[in-house]
Amino acid sequence: MTVDWLRVLGDGHALRILLELDDGTPRTLYSVSRKIGTYPRTTRTRLRLLVKTGVVTEERLGGALTYRLNRNALPEEVQSFLAWLRAQTSNDRITSR
Repeated sequence: MTVDWLRVLGDGHALRILLELDDGTPRTLYSVSRKIGTYPRTTRTRLRLLVKTGVVTEERLGGALTYRLNRNALPEEVQSFLAWLRAQTSNDRITSR
């Protein structure tokens, strides 16, 4: 399945999920949901889309289903955009204090 990057990056929920998973640490649905401030149902819907497109992988660790960003599925331009966005949000946190 090909990824419509404009649609993924234009969806605020999906974009926040990508940023949350960007460090490579596997996370559960509920930890992602809490961190990005959305209902689990909303997060689950976006995660399923991201898994279906191959951008996010899911695996079962113990009894929990976890999600991780699949960097191999991200074009270089998208990785650069996420790095830039991460830097901007870090700067915003610093300057807003």
